[in-house]
This record gives sequence, structure tokens and C-alpha cells, in this order.
Amino acid sequence: MPTRTPQSLLINSGNVTWTNMPLASTELFGNVHRRVKKDFTDVDKIRLVARVSTAGVAAAVIQAQYSTDESAWLTLTANTLSLATPTGTKATAWGDLPAGAKGDVFVRIIGSGGDGAADPILGNICLEYI
Repeated sequence: MPTRTPQSLLINSGNVTWTNMPLASTELFGNVHRRVKKDFTDVDKIRLVARVSTAGVAAAVIQAQYSTDESAWLTLTANTLSLATPTGTKATAWGDLPAGAKGDVFVRIIGSGGDGAADPILGNICLEYI
């Protein structure tokens, strides 16, 4: 798919347990500490890659969002990444970068679909882009 060499933006490193991952859309691990600022001016395609060390429930997913002001958040990666079994390194399909994200934006990861009891463990989470 890519004709250029993909670049990576690391959002999380090392294994972190998402204790009692909730059903509702929630920022990664329930806090804002992993937000980053990135200039996507010359980016065309993007995908989400994550290491799932311990699976969540069947409906558990993560997805990337972007914002210009850290207040209003929009979808960055159209595809969600499943935290269900099997475990391992997973990636969404490459997708077009939304027109509104072409510039200097804030990035965060959200999750949803948990059951409030299961505790998925996530290792490295990154965005690959070209």
C-alpha cells in the first residue's frame, strides 16, 4: 500500500493495564496524560497499531482522535482496533487522513466497549502515517 516509508508516532510504551475498561468512550486509561501534538500537514494516510498483551471483552476497541483545541475531538482513524482475542500486535487498515487533521493538531486515543470489569493490558500504541 504505502509508496513512501511510513513514520510512527508513539502514544504509549510498555505494558499498561486498563483497569475496569468502561463501555462508554473514554480517553486511554481514563486520563489525558498521553495526548500529543503532531503536525500532519504533509500526511495522506494513517493507521493505528497496538500491542494487545491481555485481551479485553469482545466489544472492546480503541481509536484515534484529533483536535485543534483539545476541546472538540474528531475521528482520526476511521477504523477501530479490536482489543479482543487473539492477543498480539494488531493494526487497522490504512485510511485517508481527514482533511481537518492536515495541520498541527492534538492527538489522543480513546477506548470503548469494555464491560467495567475486564482489564486489557496494552503495550506499545502508535500511529503510522505516510
